[in-house]
Amino acid sequence: EAVTELKAVLARNAFNPYMLRDLGKVYFLGGQLDAALSTLESARGMIPEDPDTLFFLGRTQQELGRSAEAVALYTAVIQKTPDYRDAYYFLGQSLGKQGALADAHYYLGIYHVRGRDFKTAATQFRQSLRSSDAPEKRERAERLLKQVEEEIKAEKKALEG
Repeated sequence: EAVTELKAVLARNAFNPYMLRDLGKVYFLGGQLDAALSTLESARGMIPEDPDTLFFLGRTQQELGRSAEAVALYTAVIQKTPDYRDAYYFLGQSLGKQGALADAHYYLGIYHVRGRDFKTAATQFRQSLRSSDAPEKRERAERLLKQVEEEIKAEKKALEG
């Protein structure tokens, strides 16, 4: 039904990129990945900076087994909209499928920090540290792990008193 309604709206306003994006999202959510891909690509041509378009295009690419394309799209979402929490989760998932475990755990840690699940975030940052030998990656994970551990201590202290 949503596809029919959105197509009717698009017929009256064919150049509305947000309706096109929403149609692509509906196709994705309905499992029509090829239709989602072409529709979201068209929307991206009109609104290349729109985080929802990039995110659902990334989700579509991920479902099609194209992890590298998904990673690039999720990274673009995060660069443009750092508060787009779900992009961190799916970026972590895509990186994990590529075998980039240090980065996968790092981004999953950020996802959990943004959801205020500090214990899970700490676990993810520790896993990132175990998976990485790169000094700059270790440093960023260590820095965030320290911040998260401080949050855990603060939460525990607040509960105690």
